[in-house]
Amino acid sequence: MNPVFRKVRHIWPCICPQSVTVDTRQYKGMPTHTIGKWKYLLPKEAPKKKKDKQQMKQVVMATQTAYGTLNVKVSGFDMTLVEHYAQYIHRLCDRLSVSVTESYALPTKTTEVSLMQDQGTKMFVDAVLKTHKRVVQVHLSNPLPSLHLSLSP
Repeated sequence: MNPVFRKVRHIWPCICPQSVTVDTRQYKGMPTHTIGKWKYLLPKEAPKKKKDKQQMKQVVMATQTAYGTLNVKVSGFDMTLVEHYAQYIHRLCDRLSVSVTESYALPTKTTEVSLMQDQGTKMFVDAVLKTHKRVVQVHLSNPLPSLHLSLSP
């Protein structure tokens, strides 16, 4: 150890009393120079644009030689089964070269099943059923869609 530090170490307890109390903040007037701030390092983001209202596609009406747009609605209580069956219909239409116009989900509907006691007026919730729906829009330009419809299970 350096001899100067040894002397300071021995003198230090004599200079400072054991308990030092400070009532004011010593650093009050010192600026922090934006220590800990990092937002200025990121590139400026463009303001978010408002989404345009979704435009509905026109449904093609049926004529003498071709059927129009066909909505295939899939609904059920198990979301995975509904999703997989809608996916199956979409892939089947792709294999049969039938154009799929759109595929989308409808909002989930919740239904509560309540039971009433034999000798009472209170209703007890027995089950909560969630109904999931998917829609696959298929454009049938083929004059023989009955063949396509008979192939699906």
